[in-house]
Amino acid sequence: MLNSLTPLTNTERVAIEELPSMLSSARNITDKWRELWKNNKTTQSFRRLAYFPFARETSFQLACSQRALMLYREHDLRQKLQNFALNGRALANKIEIVPHVKKQFNDSDWRHFLSINKSITILLAEVEKLSRTLTTEDQSVKSFGNALSVLDRINVSTFNFPLMIRTLEKLKTMSIGQSREVSDFENTLNQLEGLQFAAMRRKNSLMILLAHTDHFFQSFFSKQSKSDW
Repeated sequence: MLNSLTPLTNTERVAIEELPSMLSSARNITDKWRELWKNNKTTQSFRRLAYFPFARETSFQLACSQRALMLYREHDLRQKLQNFALNGRALANKIEIVPHVKKQFNDSDWRHFLSINKSITILLAEVEKLSRTLTTEDQSVKSFGNALSVLDRINVSTFNFPLMIRTLEKLKTMSIGQSREVSDFENTLNQLEGLQFAAMRRKNSLMILLAHTDHFFQSFFSKQSKSDW
């Protein structure tokens, strides 16, 4: 359904691959859809979905939230983050001692790797406050959004992943690109893909988007008059 509404970017498509495991409760809606389609064999009901303007953003924010939640619940998260900080510091030190490489970057670019450890300390403290189970008041999409809003309390804005990735890609085109420091940091960065998706979440937006979604589907699956068909 989402694919039919609008083309998805590669980033959105990667994130949405994990979406089904998060939305098992959507089976109730699927059952209603089958019944609606069986009783009303017309494409007019399907075309009404085009009037839902938040499909792309809602699905992407849900997918990012799911990827973040999976990462936060990993038993070895602390070790992964510590390796990330250590490898970031090692890479920054490597850049600093190679003059011709250092000249290719602004100080803020490579020094950003030195601040990872401080950001990780704050992140771990916030993750530990998360409830182990997300409870909802009822089966509505809006209630589901309220439960996921706890993720807004975790601040990942201090991790400048676009800058890290650009710096890493530039380093890989230089002589330093074959060094162990570059390789180790790239590996730890890949292991924290979920954290990169967490950084793409829009704070305080998901609850509002799912409230709109809840309202839309209540209207969509409500009993239609014959004139509507």
